[in-house]
Amino acid sequence: MSALERLFEALAAIGAYLRRGKFSRELRGIFYQTLFLHQRGGTAKQEALTMLRDVYARHLSVSQAFLNRLNAKFFRSGRPFFRSIIVDVCEDALLRPDVPLAFAIEHWIPATERTILYASEKSGNLVQGYEICQRTVKLQSGMWLAVIAGFTYPVLQGLGVMAMLYAFATMMLPRMEGFHHSNFSPLTQSIITLSLWIRDYWWLWAAGIASLMATIMWSLGRRGPIRNALDKVPPWSFYRMVHGALFLSSFATLQRSGIPVLEALATLAESANPWLKERIEAAAYGVRQGFNIGRALRNAGHEFPDWKALPVVESFASKSRFAETLGEYADDWLLSTAKRVERNARVGFYVGVFVAACWIAAIALAFLEITTIPFT
Repeated sequence: MSALERLFEALAAIGAYLRRGKFSRELRGIFYQTLFLHQRGGTAKQEALTMLRDVYARHLSVSQAFLNRLNAKFFRSGRPFFRSIIVDVCEDALLRPDVPLAFAIEHWIPATERTILYASEKSGNLVQGYEICQRTVKLQSGMWLAVIAGFTYPVLQGLGVMAMLYAFATMMLPRMEGFHHSNFSPLTQSIITLSLWIRDYWWLWAAGIASLMATIMWSLGRRGPIRNALDKVPPWSFYRMVHGALFLSSFATLQRSGIPVLEALATLAESANPWLKERIEAAAYGVRQGFNIGRALRNAGHEFPDWKALPVVESFASKSRFAETLGEYADDWLLSTAKRVERNARVGFYVGVFVAACWIAAIALAFLEITTIPFT
């Protein structure tokens, strides 16, 4: 592949990422729910997409409609200033009526939802695919919001503590010029030393925190022995729980659609990141060795999709109604995982509050000790 081809491929990937960002989880939930209701009532796919496009093209505020009319009259632009992203998604789907919906809007939706839609339409039950995608979007949104909240608040609290230490060093310590710090208690001495470090090297602390956050985000989708060991600690353990539940749900959907185990795993691996692909490929290797999917996941050694789910999946993987049973279990597991993630994120939040409160108390004690000693 030439450098120019790589550049075009990278630009296409960036464009797809930006499109998916515009088509938010909330809008995708509305999109799936509306199509589900239309097609469950007997409306054909193309007709449902046309109705959805036309309705959202007219769904504008008074000011937005006025500006669109001005644009059409004076600038004669073919595209209105304001229109819903749902209109663009429906138009992309309507332009490719002969391909599955998952491929027609592949640049708008994540790989998991694309796989679910493709498997459902291939089995002739696209309505079920809408329903599963809607539920997945709702649960995934709640899980990730819980994870973000659970780790954002402690970070903000830590930054608040650093700001207090910086203020302590710039407003309080200048009064102590010439005063020997050894006259204070060890706690106050530690607070003074740390506040001076933050005052003098605040940029290094800020760069370190930003680098740590960026490294964590980068490492989530990576593979390797170090990354595998991190699966047992937050936030990597949350990542494993969320994607493990989504994998199980997607795999169950493919199985219910009649797709063989190896083909289903290959389909999921196509759009997986390196971390998930490593686990899917390990499971596929076990299946090719003659093990059922439950035993193959266990033998892979990644505790994926989850340590608690492995014995359950293994116990009924060789049964005749495996696809139906796995589907029911995957739905329940998705719900229980959402609750576990929220509970664990809440614990992280309370731990952060406790640690921040301890720091604030230590700073307050140091402040009181300093103000009670006369300076000469």
